[in-house]
Formats: sequence, C-alpha cells, structure tokens
Amino acid sequence: MSRQKIKSSKPTAELQTTTETATPPIVEAESLFDRIEEINRKIEQRAYELFECRHCEHGCDLEDWLQAESEMLLPIPIEIRESDDQFAVHAEVPGFNLEEVKVGIEPRRLTIIGRTERALDQKTGEAVYVEQRFNEIFRSLDLPVDVDTEKVRATFKDGVLDLTLPKAAMPVPTDVEQQAE
Repeated sequence: MSRQKIKSSKPTAELQTTTETATPPIVEAESLFDRIEEINRKIEQRAYELFECRHCEHGCDLEDWLQAESEMLLPIPIEIRESDDQFAVHAEVPGFNLEEVKVGIEPRRLTIIGRTERALDQKTGEAVYVEQRFNEIFRSLDLPVDVDTEKVRATFKDGVLDLTLPKAAMPVPTDVEQQAE
C-alpha cells in the first residue's frame, strides 16, 4: 500500500523524557510518514508469514493482517472530548518516555507513534543470553472538524499524553446580492 506524503507547516509534536509535566516542541510531520511505512511493511511481512503457516490457504487475509497488527502494536487507550471550541485528548502510553513518542497533528487527523527498546541482560559473568523487547504504538484518528495546528498544546507526564486541539475558525458566511443581467 503506497501513501502520498502530505506537506504540513507544524503538524507534529515530539516529546521529551520527564516525570514532571513537559511541553513537547512542535516538529515537521513528514518524519512520521517514513515510520508509518516501516510499521506497515513489518505488519505486511508478519501477515504473509501467517498466510504461509496456513499453507498459503486464501480467504483469511483480514484475519492475518489483524493478527499481525495485534502482535506488533500495543493498544493505547485514548479519550477524546469535544467542546464548542476545542478537542481535549487524553492518551495513556505507559512504558514510553518523551523521546520515544511522536505526535502528528494535521487539520483533520491526530497520529500518535512510539517505539521503545529495552535490553534485559545480566551484568554478572559472560553474557550467555540477552533478550531485547520492542514495543510500538501507532494510532491515527480522523477528527470531525479542522483544528488549528498552530495553537495545539501538548503535555506529557508519567506515560500520559494530554493534548488540547483548538478548532479552526470557520469562515463566516456572507450574503451575496445577485445582480440582474
């Protein structure tokens, strides 16, 4: 599946590690597209492995894809509340710190991507076995109305991401008099 890159002025927030509340800086969203494509390729590869395990039996494409997604991506609970002038987003990303999570904000889309890598090893003696754990998150949500990407506020504290997405100002309709010809 190919994706077209969309250029955006300031659509992404990148997070920093802290136990205090932090305000993430805004960065370009284009960096998220490469990461999304990489995640997509990994899921595609795993789905094909599942297909091969079923002796290439057709008819279970969706089940293979969903199984591959569930094996590779951690679910993150997200709550979005809407008021007259903004959306308030609360996302729990436990086990991730600020450097590992990126938030992309486009006028009608919110994307949260993260990857963490932890090595588990014994420090005594010669290493006989070392295990690494990779956790990834990916959520992309369409918003019902445009948001003002220049006025987004984001905070991250103790694995909790909170975003305030102000709604974009709607153009005021004007009455136009028709001229008789």
